[in-house]
Amino acid sequence: MILMAALEQFYLQGFKATRMDDIANMAGVSKGTLYLYFKTKEELFQAIIEQVALPKLGELTQLLEQSPSVKQGLSNMFNFLPKVILYSPLPKLIKVIISDSFAFPEVAQNYREQVIEKGLMALTKLLDKGNTNKEINVENSKVMARLVIAPVIFSVIWYVILNGDNKSENDINALFQQHLRNMFCSLGIKEN
Repeated sequence: MILMAALEQFYLQGFKATRMDDIANMAGVSKGTLYLYFKTKEELFQAIIEQVALPKLGELTQLLEQSPSVKQGLSNMFNFLPKVILYSPLPKLIKVIISDSFAFPEVAQNYREQVIEKGLMALTKLLDKGNTNKEINVENSKVMARLVIAPVIFSVIWYVILNGDNKSENDINALFQQHLRNMFCSLGIKEN
C-alpha cells in the first residue's frame, strides 16, 4: 500500500517534488509510520524497484533462460512484455526514472544496474546460445540485444508520456508482433 502510493506520487509530481508527507497522506498512514519503514525517499524508491521491477525481470529472465531456441525466447518475450506495459505499474516507475534522471542520476544508475543490464544480459545469453547452436548468426549479441529491446523502451515512453491514460493495447501488441517478425527476418529465423 505504501509503495504503490509512493509510486503514484512520484509519477504525478516527480521524485524531486514529492515529499514524504505527500506519500503518507496518499497511503493513509502517519508520517511516523512511513518513516518507521523507510528513512528516505531513496530507500522508498529502491523498495519500489524491488517490488515492481525485479519480479517482472525475474519472469522475463526465466522465460528467456527456459526457451529452447531464440525463436521461442523472442516469441515468449514479445508476448509477455505488452502485458507488463499495459497492466503493471512498471511504466510509471520508468517514467519517474526518465523524468528525474538528471536531478537524481543515482536513481537511474541503480535501475540500470539492477534491471536493464540484467535483462539485457539474459537476452544476450539467449542470442549467444542461438549463435552456438547455429540457429542465428549475430556478430555482436550485446548490440543485437539492445536493438531487440529498443521497441520496449519506445512503447513505455509512448504509453506513459505521450499517450496518457489511453490504453492502446492493440497498438502495443501490433507493434511488438511486427517487431518480432522484423527480428526473425533480421536474424534469419523462419516464422513457421
